[in-house]
Amino acid sequence: MRVLSLSAFLAVLFYYNSSPFTSAISLCPQIWGKVPFDASKFSGDWYVMAYKGDPALPERKCAKIKVEIGRKDNRTTIVYKFHYQLSTGEDKTAEFFTQALRPTDPSTGFGVFVKTNYWESLVKTGIVATDYESFALVMACGPLFDMDRRSFGRQIYANILARSTEAIHPTAMTALKNMISSYDINLDSLKYVDHSSC
Repeated sequence: MRVLSLSAFLAVLFYYNSSPFTSAISLCPQIWGKVPFDASKFSGDWYVMAYKGDPALPERKCAKIKVEIGRKDNRTTIVYKFHYQLSTGEDKTAEFFTQALRPTDPSTGFGVFVKTNYWESLVKTGIVATDYESFALVMACGPLFDMDRRSFGRQIYANILARSTEAIHPTAMTALKNMISSYDINLDSLKYVDHSSC
């Protein structure tokens, strides 16, 4: 087995730390979930009250999520099953599958959006805040490659959730929005979900 010299090791380390992919990863804030976290209390129905997502996608209304908790390889899995409507009234569904980074930390993990015949790129995700009974903040971020510009960037998501379609208490909503802004997200990019005619 060949031993890598110190100078060769440092050269490799410099390359990876200066590569475009590493730069793209560094665009993502450090997302860590709530500790302690009780996954069983987090399961069930949630409503999306506000979100930061892909600005190119049409706005959503009547957005609801069913959260299912499981175990795989001694780690907690969380499946988010989305159901929402577009402004045209068309019904849409999506699924987001996550697995905990560590057995002892079920609120922080990696996740992928599930498509019909493939899985989208991996993102780091965390349930940053929740009281289990009324509100939650779920964040996700990962590198993104722009094929037209041939450059790396980031895809970052934030979802403010509530157990009902009633407005979240103003104090809690302010705290959640402050958390979102601390992750280098412009609050003007948040979209608020209309549940009035669902």
